[in-house]
Amino acid sequence: MSKYTWIVTKDELDGNVSEAVGKIGPPGEQHRFRFDRVITGGKEFRLLTDDGQVKYSGFILGEFSGQEPLDEYGRHFGCTSIQYRERGRWVKVGPNDDAAGMQPLSNTG
Repeated sequence: MSKYTWIVTKDELDGNVSEAVGKIGPPGEQHRFRFDRVITGGKEFRLLTDDGQVKYSGFILGEFSGQEPLDEYGRHFGCTSIQYRERGRWVKVGPNDDAAGMQPLSNTG
C-alpha cells in the first residue's frame, strides 16, 4: 500500500462537474487508502494559482511531506502553492516544510 493517498474533492473554479473532482493520487499507485477514510481522517489542503486564487481543494492521509498533491497534480494545471488547514487557519507549506508534523484536525471546521 502507498504510504499516503490524496484526493481532490472540489474544483473551486469549475465546480463539481470538473474532471478534477475525484482525482486520486499518487498517480499510478494501485494500493491506496479508501476514499472515505481519506476524507474522514485526512488533512484538508487547497491548491492555489500564482495570483493566490484557490483552484482545487481536497484531503491527504498517511505519511507525507506536504507537497505531494501540488507536485503530482496541481502544477500540471497552473497551481504554484499548497496550503493546509491547521487549527482553523490556512497555512502555506513550502518545499522544505513538513506538513505531516502539523496537528491532526477534526473535520468540523
